[in-house]
Amino acid sequence: MLEAAIEHAEAIGFKLTVEQSEAVHNLCTPHGFCVQQGSAGSGKTASMQIVHQAYKRQGYRIIGAAVSKQAADTLASETDMETFTLAKLLKQVEERNEPLDNKTVLVIDEAGLLNSHDLAKMLQAAAFARCKIILSGEDKQLDAISHGGALRYLSQPEVLGASRIETIRRQRDDWARTTVMQLRDGQTLAALQTLDDKGLVHFACDSNAATEQLVARWQQYRKNNPNKQAVVLAQSWKQVRELSEQLRVIYQQEGLVGNENHTFDCMVSDKAMRFAFSVGERIRLTKNDYRKGLFNGTSGKITEIKQLDDGDTQFIIETSEKCRRTFLASEYCDPQGRIYMAQAYAMTVYSSQGLTVDGDVFVLHNTGMDRATSYVAGSRHKNNCHWFFNQTSIEQACNNGESLTRPDALRAIAKLMSQDRYKCLAIEYIETQQEMRNREQELAIESGLLPDPNIQDEPELEW
Repeated sequence: MLEAAIEHAEAIGFKLTVEQSEAVHNLCTPHGFCVQQGSAGSGKTASMQIVHQAYKRQGYRIIGAAVSKQAADTLASETDMETFTLAKLLKQVEERNEPLDNKTVLVIDEAGLLNSHDLAKMLQAAAFARCKIILSGEDKQLDAISHGGALRYLSQPEVLGASRIETIRRQRDDWARTTVMQLRDGQTLAALQTLDDKGLVHFACDSNAATEQLVARWQQYRKNNPNKQAVVLAQSWKQVRELSEQLRVIYQQEGLVGNENHTFDCMVSDKAMRFAFSVGERIRLTKNDYRKGLFNGTSGKITEIKQLDDGDTQFIIETSEKCRRTFLASEYCDPQGRIYMAQAYAMTVYSSQGLTVDGDVFVLHNTGMDRATSYVAGSRHKNNCHWFFNQTSIEQACNNGESLTRPDALRAIAKLMSQDRYKCLAIEYIETQQEMRNREQELAIESGLLPDPNIQDEPELEW
């Protein structure tokens, strides 16, 4: 069945690489728990289309899940499998309405974002139902916000192991693919030097100037490439909000967003913010409400805003999947009345993981961006990734506020962007501590401070 699925894929123009072929064969073994890792843009999700067809031909139901709605939708569109958000699937498990049985295969995409507590719940449910689980992701990308590190730990050969797809296919140019690999592998200076040679590195004197530069370049790119995507990324919500405000003004000037400007208090990732909303507004929902068909991470635009006589507000939105949703502000909010919605002209790097941009990406850097964040931000694009740096913040973080030449500034940035901040599971910490204690004991024995337990004392003579 697997070979038939591969032949069918090749017949319609999808040629598997050697790495993808090996990964697909590994995922279709009888094992109940498998892991696939792969570089950003290497075709992990695309290879799942073959896995889907192979299991489907054998009478299995294969379903997908991801932490974010965006990643779940991408998985559905690229593999044609039924998908859920992890939150929705876990809710069904908790309500004992789970769609899992011994003829089901569950694929969890962008699995590095799944925290260990939720993964444990899914594994428990899968074991009870005798359902197969496949984790797909990459441990060099971003971790779960809390209790992360499970994918990396499970992928170790002595734990579970993983098949891996290294060859990057997303970027159209060879040099761009090489740059992404360098960001992945911590060769950040080489990546930045190439980007600088290509005119994609921009320095500004301060934060405001860097933001203005980014907005101007983004606007020019949209004007010159009306049929391409242009996505703006930043590390913090503060930066995202500042960028969104400036991009929104441009949309209003172009007549794509109205000027009603109804202002509301909102909740975004447990942060209270205040946004103005108008007809045509690009928005992102920030909370799941399954009864209303509203999902955290869903993007779309407002098609109508009605101020009701009782003081409430009715929103009508069209999602990116062309679905129409209607809800009242009073029904989709926290106990303090803060709406679960935000403007969506820019996005955080974290929320972009799993996104593929058919066009250019514009990244506003800050000094908190480490290796994983830089790798994710710098690998979303098919064409180019533009980086915008605040010279002053780099000098304050790396050179006590003293000025840096451009080559020195690139070296300083590379050092920041190469830092690893991967999370460890508690079991790894315990194992590490035990290894340290064992080594200390070995050194003490070698130096004669402790007796060697493997050498028995000679028996004393009896008189």
